[in-house]
Amino acid sequence: MASKRIIFPRTNIPILGGTSGSQAFYDSKEKVIANFSYSIDGQEVTFTDLSSSNKSAIKLWSWDFGDGATSTEQNPVHTYLTSDTFLVILKVVTSSSAEGESGQQILVEFGLPIWDGATPTFAQGDAVETGSGTLFALDTDLAKSTKDRTIIGNRGYDIGGADIGAAHIYLRVGSDWILEQTLQRSGALADDKYGSAVAINGDGTIAIVANSGNITAQENIEVWTRAGTTWSRIQTITTTFAVGSYTNSIQVSSDGGFLCLRNNSSFGIIEGWRWDGAQYVFEFDFTEPSNTNAFAESFWISEDGLFVGANRQTTFFVWENTSGSIWDLRPAGTGAAFGLADNGFGMSNDARVVAIAHQGGSNINTWEWDGAAYQKITVNFPVTFPTSARMSSDGFQILTNVSGTANIEMLEGDGDVPYVSSGIFIPDDPEQSGSGWVISYDGTMVLVGNEGWKNSNDNQGRFFTLEV
Repeated sequence: MASKRIIFPRTNIPILGGTSGSQAFYDSKEKVIANFSYSIDGQEVTFTDLSSSNKSAIKLWSWDFGDGATSTEQNPVHTYLTSDTFLVILKVVTSSSAEGESGQQILVEFGLPIWDGATPTFAQGDAVETGSGTLFALDTDLAKSTKDRTIIGNRGYDIGGADIGAAHIYLRVGSDWILEQTLQRSGALADDKYGSAVAINGDGTIAIVANSGNITAQENIEVWTRAGTTWSRIQTITTTFAVGSYTNSIQVSSDGGFLCLRNNSSFGIIEGWRWDGAQYVFEFDFTEPSNTNAFAESFWISEDGLFVGANRQTTFFVWENTSGSIWDLRPAGTGAAFGLADNGFGMSNDARVVAIAHQGGSNINTWEWDGAAYQKITVNFPVTFPTSARMSSDGFQILTNVSGTANIEMLEGDGDVPYVSSGIFIPDDPEQSGSGWVISYDGTMVLVGNEGWKNSNDNQGRFFTLEV
């Protein structure tokens, strides 16, 4: 995270001519000077109004943040989505309708190489019964990363040898992760393997859990919501997937407003479901236009639910929600075969940057949207058998893994130039290979699942936390 900077008033940019400095407006009785200071904390900027009048009180404030966003608050806080220099303009109006206007150039920089040369702090999750850490997700809010809850799929959770499965919600208290609740399927059957795919929304209030084992009947997806520290099942989703197939990947937007489910068939389908205020309702099928196999081996949904992206062996696809239930397919990006890597597709929140892990070629490729098509910016970056390409929401960090281990590698860039490695990080006492990876919205926290952490008859799982 970038260090916090506080900037006090300096020579401002005159907006309506005159000498440099805050622009004053005069009538026969009143002088109004618009002025402000600001402090920068990563991508969040806090503005403080310092305007004055020699006659009457200031009643109205109008801010233009230089990125298309505005505010009428006196002291607003604004989150910028890109690093850049912005011209911020403040206009004030007094109770007697006198006006003042002023502008300042501000430089916002975030997503810088934060892992390069860093020694991440390490925390270790509890050991739980067989299979913990198979797949999991971290709550990570679009506006501010909360990072205080994670859901862990545990499809091997064993009750009397039945492999019913479960999902575990962990709450972070200080540096510790505490089990908040274990979620299990209503009417569970042997070999359900509940928890084979899981997701949690940005503020940790909605959890989605699938099963994969008992597929003699139509599969169900369960939706859970939280009140305080208690989770309750509120909906059972019946997918349109054929009997005998099952959901093997779930993504949900940060606000919980849009949900994507991917089935395991060779001709992959992604179902899109929209939250209507009480439950999820089916909205759209994302399918590969030529209907060839190996589509959507991995996919991603943006934090705001406006973009869905998925890969196929030789290309990838990005859809944009342009209005209502309308999803437009962007021109496809193409390149060398990507391989069939689980979690091998990563995308920034604005779908500007896309990353593909090519397990067979031991490399990562990245593309950037230029307004008309995706152009390659990193070609064949070497990573040993990567099976993931998780990306922070701003696109500055790409989390990948070293296949067959619990080790992860962090790639960092600015989306305009090729990414570089900031190092390989090895969890303490990893034992068995890692089985799931997730990166927070702001790129500062990584969780690594390890279903075979304890090499014993119990074969207990554990997850590891790395943080900068």
